Amino acid sequence: MSRLPFITVCWAFLLAHNFIICLSNGLKEPELNKLIEKNFDAKFSLQPRADIVTAPKYKFTYTRGVRIPGDRLVASAFESRKWPVAQNVTLNLTYPRAGVGSNISYVEIYVTQDTTLGSGRLTDGDIQQRKLSITIEAFKTPQFGHTTYIYGY
Repeated sequence: MSRLPFITVCWAFLLAHNFIICLSNGLKEPELNKLIEKNFDAKFSLQPRADIVTAPKYKFTYTRGVRIPGDRLVASAFESRKWPVAQNVTLNLTYPRAGVGSNISYVEIYVTQDTTLGSGRLTDGDIQQRKLSITIEAFKTPQFGHTTYIYGY
């Protein structure tokens, strides 16, 4: 029994599923290509993981680094917003807000939005440094929320 038909059917399903998502979110092919390029850009070094999909809400976790013995929570933030119509949302997070911060070991950002369109990237600093700037983007969503934890030592 050949696995080729099964793989072909799975591939066709994935393509059709992505096409339907694009249509339902009003994206044209050039916009989709930009999102794909953006999400696979080397600068997008946060690692997103879709945790729970409960339509119409999607929850994603962006992480960077690892927890190490002796680290502690050095910063946290949260926010939740809703709009009457879909928005493109950009969240800029910076640690520390002023002065010199702790050495950063791990960052965890939980994002809730109404679409699967979005990305996260480091814009300055990194793990094992004393500063960090992160940009999270969500596209065409009427609702956006985040909870952010930064650990360091």
